[in-house]
Amino acid sequence: MGNANNMKLRNQRSIINFLRQQPMSRADLSRRTGLTRAAISVLIDTLLGEGIVIEDQLVTGKVGRTSVTIKLNPKKYRILSINIARDICSVGLCDFSGDILMVEKFPQKKGVPAIQMLNCLCQKAFDFLKEDGGVDRLLGVGITAPGPLDSINGTILKPSNFEDWHQIEVASYFKERFACPVYIENNAQALAMAERYYGAGVREESFLELIVDTGVGGGLILNGKPYKGIHGYCGEIGHTTVNLDGERCSCGNHGCLELYAAIPNVLRSAMEKDNSLTSWEKIMDAYEEGAADAVWVVERECRLLAASLTTMMNLLDVGVVFVSGELLYKGAFIFPYMEQLMKDQMLGHRERAIRICPSGLPKESAIIAGTNLVLEQYAVCFENNK
Repeated sequence: MGNANNMKLRNQRSIINFLRQQPMSRADLSRRTGLTRAAISVLIDTLLGEGIVIEDQLVTGKVGRTSVTIKLNPKKYRILSINIARDICSVGLCDFSGDILMVEKFPQKKGVPAIQMLNCLCQKAFDFLKEDGGVDRLLGVGITAPGPLDSINGTILKPSNFEDWHQIEVASYFKERFACPVYIENNAQALAMAERYYGAGVREESFLELIVDTGVGGGLILNGKPYKGIHGYCGEIGHTTVNLDGERCSCGNHGCLELYAAIPNVLRSAMEKDNSLTSWEKIMDAYEEGAADAVWVVERECRLLAASLTTMMNLLDVGVVFVSGELLYKGAFIFPYMEQLMKDQMLGHRERAIRICPSGLPKESAIIAGTNLVLEQYAVCFENNK
């Protein structure tokens, strides 16, 4: 009896994970899970009775039969998502299906104590819950922040150019104020995990998520599962060496990729050549027009990123890189160039294919990523706590 019940809970968890991607009919769920239609119906009836899923739209079958799609019940729970970043912090309220209901952003100013920003985010979160009436349905709080961080103890460690937040125990701050679980993850890894359900990684078993903005980070999905390494430092592509004689990074290494390829550092180099190149958008606009200085800056950025990505591919052997952050702007102009650079450098390049693609995550991807952290854990806890 115990084994049968455990199997039932595992199958229900599988259904919940598939429905996180999109609504599906019972027939679709049967095909995706490998379970019989009868077994799916029993499992769905249980989830319907608990209010975890609801019936959605009628679907016409090939021979005139109709079926009803099943989706997660958006009213069942509410989720708070907190994104801590070097430039702008944000807080969002989402429903159980992952849709954003409310969002607010706060500029991050250097030198302002972290506790001041945390108080702003927390107060806005309380305001959202009060306005929505969802305090009693709060499932959890998902927090994303620059790495490295300790996701087990909920502490931001020592990210470069983020000194005001070093050793801040973010998770415990929110646990003291909200009666629910709190989860925190490196922003790049959190984006990779969200890419699996809400973005372009739905059909990919293994991929690297590359984020390039105020820093450079990477998140890994290997064989369908997040991979963070023993201590949670895996994927820190921004701290791979691209210049052995380079300056010392705050991480302790020399010549880290982030010292050259993070957007603020790119802008410093660009403005030494042309002081009108004050943003990545302006650089790419000028690059599209063939401006020599912009071409130099963009091609240098591509070479730097391709060098570190080649190292990652030779170690991990994944075939897809999804790009997030500021590099998405007019990325179609540079992704093929980066692909070619990597193909010329990778081991076994004649036999291996590499694709560099834009992230498929919707707008406010950081809020989606934080929400997904809670839903990931819910699917696990659903099985463990029943």
